[in-house]
Amino acid sequence: MLMLMFLFLKGGDLNNRIKRQVGPFREERILSWFVQLCLALKHMHDRKILHRDLKTHNVFLTATGDVKLGDFGIAKSLDRYVHSPSYL
Repeated sequence: MLMLMFLFLKGGDLNNRIKRQVGPFREERILSWFVQLCLALKHMHDRKILHRDLKTHNVFLTATGDVKLGDFGIAKSLDRYVHSPSYL
């Protein structure tokens, strides 16, 4: 499963992509990533799931530059209530 994920996500994570960038990103690229992240979060929130660890290290890029949200290690399913992350 992990090997399949690494083959699929050849673009690495967004943090490394930002570090490798020389000069500014094109506005179209930034907007594309932003919209994809918003749609991923909406999909999760519609299913009452909170990610709780959103950062560039957990945003992965495919070889074509599409965004995939990962690392749901501390994600929380909203059943009745949600505690703050400090509660963990």
